[in-house]
Amino acid sequence: MMTRQFAITGVFLTVLFSAAPGHAVSKCTAKVDGKTGVIEVGASDVGGPLLWGEAPGSEASVFVNEATCVAKGKASRCLLGATTPAVTPAAITPPALCTLYLNDGIAECATFVQGCTPGVRNLPASLFGSNTSLAMADTSGTGSGRACTLGEVWLAAGTLVAINAVPAAGQLLPINEFVALYHVLSTTYGGDGQQSFALPDLRSAAPNGLTYVICVFSSIVP
Repeated sequence: MMTRQFAITGVFLTVLFSAAPGHAVSKCTAKVDGKTGVIEVGASDVGGPLLWGEAPGSEASVFVNEATCVAKGKASRCLLGATTPAVTPAAITPPALCTLYLNDGIAECATFVQGCTPGVRNLPASLFGSNTSLAMADTSGTGSGRACTLGEVWLAAGTLVAINAVPAAGQLLPINEFVALYHVLSTTYGGDGQQSFALPDLRSAAPNGLTYVICVFSSIVP
């Protein structure tokens, strides 16, 4: 009699254990970092190893920083690809339909990638704009750099002095001092067209350590 009661009790405990609810991934999010272009993924209630894919049921890819971005059932800033020592194409390439699917082995969660533009980006955004405009301006005509043609734009390395040129950093120039250049650029890049006009601002487009400079006085003799 005692043996039968024990068996029944054991079955009852097994049923309770198997019916206990588990966590299932939810509240998944994904966004593109506006400065670096890197895709960052987050989620709540992560109950197991978190995988991602670009279609329902296709979750087979591991986040490169899973060991640090998933903790205590929460995922934060999980990355699709490496960002050090350089940003890889995988880290910045959104899925074709801008939707990511996450799966923790218990459930699936779909999320639209905010700020997504489909397709591979040719160059990681981290290469640009954080250390530019190092070149010196020189409008004296006596510097040690190259001669230039009015309105010409080129890249200069380091602190190379460009004769009759200045960094193309969006600065406003007085029309009465740069009449010839104003006739070339007008107010295409800004300015009021009465007293001032602006140079193009190419700082964020220059590879780090280089500077886009623009010729403001021609040193080419006709």
